Amino acid sequence: MQQRNKPNKLENSLFYIPHQSRDLNRDYDSGASVREVPSSHLPHGVLGFYDPVTHSIYVASDISEKDKIYVKKHESGHALGYRDEAQTDAYAFSQTGYNPFPFRKAA
Repeated sequence: MQQRNKPNKLENSLFYIPHQSRDLNRDYDSGASVREVPSSHLPHGVLGFYDPVTHSIYVASDISEKDKIYVKKHESGHALGYRDEAQTDAYAFSQTGYNPFPFRKAA
């Protein structure tokens, strides 16, 4: 006997968009996974970092949403190969139109 597929409630929802949903735990520019962690789990003064070994971006969970987006894009720049902080800041600004650190000097 052939099984009938049960209707998917999500597909009947007004909010269902097939094949266009995005994984909020993935950065689509770099393909890196994104994880929010408490600032206490990051080095002092660090709001995010990119781990090339695991291809993961870590972002402080206790900062504003606007800052999270910027930090995610900044770290995405590192994941894409930018090593210089000024380059990653420029990349993040080009993606977000926002820079929470306008006076930061490149190292």
